[in-house]
Amino acid sequence: MNSDTLDAVADAINPALVLFILFITWRYYVQKRTVPWAFLIATIVSIVIVYVIQYLDVRLSLWPALGLDYSTHTAFAAALISSLAFLNPRLLSVLVPVFVLYAVLMMYLDYHTIADILTAAIVIAPLTLATHFLLWGRRRMDDMP
Repeated sequence: MNSDTLDAVADAINPALVLFILFITWRYYVQKRTVPWAFLIATIVSIVIVYVIQYLDVRLSLWPALGLDYSTHTAFAAALISSLAFLNPRLLSVLVPVFVLYAVLMMYLDYHTIADILTAAIVIAPLTLATHFLLWGRRRMDDMP
């Protein structure tokens, strides 16, 4: 595969994760006739956190101070994958390999280093999980009103 094709694959990962979240939300709506607002709001807040950290990184040079580059793409994917994992931990069996392959692809394309990717994911994943816990507790989607 040429680098243009691999670049297109890398660019498709985050939109595919968004579509997966929308699909799960739609499926829930079809089954329960209500929208899982707590899940959606927590996921959106998590994405906002990704961009707040990006803004702070640009203003304060947080990652560059460590010789790194904040990977917004990684952070975005980590927020969505963490949201989905909070919803249903069984999804990790599929989502972790997707994330690992995405990371390998970004390194292969020289977009980011492993340190860039790991630091972004290590910062965002716990913040996302905390956001979900704070906004909708330990309820599963099936338990939501």
